[in-house]
Order: sequence, then structure tokens, then C-alpha cells
Amino acid sequence: MRVLTDENVSSAVIRGLRATGQDVLAVKESLAGAPATAGIILFRLSGGDPSADNWRVLSVLQSRTDWPGHFSVVTDDRIRMRPLPARVSNGGNE
Repeated sequence: MRVLTDENVSSAVIRGLRATGQDVLAVKESLAGAPATAGIILFRLSGGDPSADNWRVLSVLQSRTDWPGHFSVVTDDRIRMRPLPARVSNGGNE
């Protein structure tokens, strides 16, 4: 799976994803401020235990393959997914 991580994703999660063979592009390493278009995953974790949060991120990302095309919100105990709106072309005047 190809993963684009935002600036707030910890280096430990990025290293963990890469260690499992994921193709990770870390925004904080090379694309500061760039938007994602394939799919968006918002992690809203408690933050009380960084190790637990890192484990949750890694396990959730590996648990599914249908992230593209969705806006997903991941909490400590749930995943909510909604389809992203279709892009509307304005005749090449984007």
C-alpha cells in the first residue's frame, strides 16, 4: 500500500510502516503543506500513551485496503469512513 503521512505523524510510525514494507511518503520529510487526493485518514487518538497510539496507527493501516477514495476518522476504538466527493472538472480551468 502507498501511504502519505501528514506532518504530525510520528517518526516511529513512519519507520514502523516502512519496516512492514509500506511505501511511505512523509509530508514532513519532503512535501510540507501539500494536500492529499487519494484518500484522507484522520487519527484522533487519546495521546495518553505514544506507544499505544503508534501501535493503533500501524495496526489500523494494515487492517484495510479500501482507504483510497475515502475520508476516514480513526479513534482509539473505531474507524469511520465516508466516500470523498467526486472531483468536478471545470473544463480544464483548474
